[in-house]
Amino acid sequence: MALKVYKASAGTGKTYRLTLTYLALLLGNPAHFDPYAFYNILAVTFTNKATDQMKTRILDTLAQLSRGQAPQIAEELCLETGLSYQELVARAGVVHKTLLHHYSWFSVSTLDAFFQRVLQAFVLEAGLARGYAVDTDTDYLLDKTARRIVASIPQDASLRLWFTELIQEKLSRSDRWDTLRLLKQTGQQATRESFRVMGEDFARRLSDRTFLKEYIQTYRNIIESFENNMALLGRTALQIIRERGFEVTDFPYKTTSFARYFEKISEQNPGVSVLYRVNVCWTQPQEMNRCGIIRMLRKVWISCRKFWDLFWTRF
Repeated sequence: MALKVYKASAGTGKTYRLTLTYLALLLGNPAHFDPYAFYNILAVTFTNKATDQMKTRILDTLAQLSRGQAPQIAEELCLETGLSYQELVARAGVVHKTLLHHYSWFSVSTLDAFFQRVLQAFVLEAGLARGYAVDTDTDYLLDKTARRIVASIPQDASLRLWFTELIQEKLSRSDRWDTLRLLKQTGQQATRESFRVMGEDFARRLSDRTFLKEYIQTYRNIIESFENNMALLGRTALQIIRERGFEVTDFPYKTTSFARYFEKISEQNPGVSVLYRVNVCWTQPQEMNRCGIIRMLRKVWISCRKFWDLFWTRF
């Protein structure tokens, strides 16, 4: 069989194409059909999420085909395999049943899991004990890498400028500016599956300092716009409260009331995470209800929540 290489960016249908290829191998052709073909097919991916997605899609598609459904992929499989629609449906039912009865042989795994299985199969040849275990000390590696980067700052003018700007920004926001801690946090993000699924092209672009600087500035502008809008909503709510002769401590829970949240987001660098930690209690004295303050503040509060949700969907 000729080697086929599919190159495409995220979201362009690679999983669909690979699923189609896998199914075509399972269902065979007019001259050959082996319902146990999956014994000899290896599918590997980069992430556990992609593994689960591909397995689910293969099984679901076979189940739909066996019921005479999934017309779009059925048409493509007919072209791919040279089978008639009736033969495709019949074979799909057989393969689906066989897969479920021999599920442990259904091999779709991550690259690291695959190589782990290979190593276990040749453990004696590799000179390892049979009960060996793979232990990756991620925290140690991140700490070592972060310290190497910090040590190279005096010799790297570009890197020194980056850290100077970073520290100045953190100080202006009254945030912690421990560079070692920030580097390790960034490294932890990069080891997560959510980062890996973005693909190699995205990772390579992040190594371009010019692109990265523009990327960071774009999101700084988004965050600044968000904070400015939230601060405006906070000042509007505080104005409503004070125009009617009240203070934020006049509400239930005093300094931890929902009204205190409006003060928080009105500050220069608001801690927006407080949104989901405040105590909300709308029960107020009768004179407050008569002046309509609760109804007005409720509207501002809802606006804050809506704006919060709208902002985070952009990430």
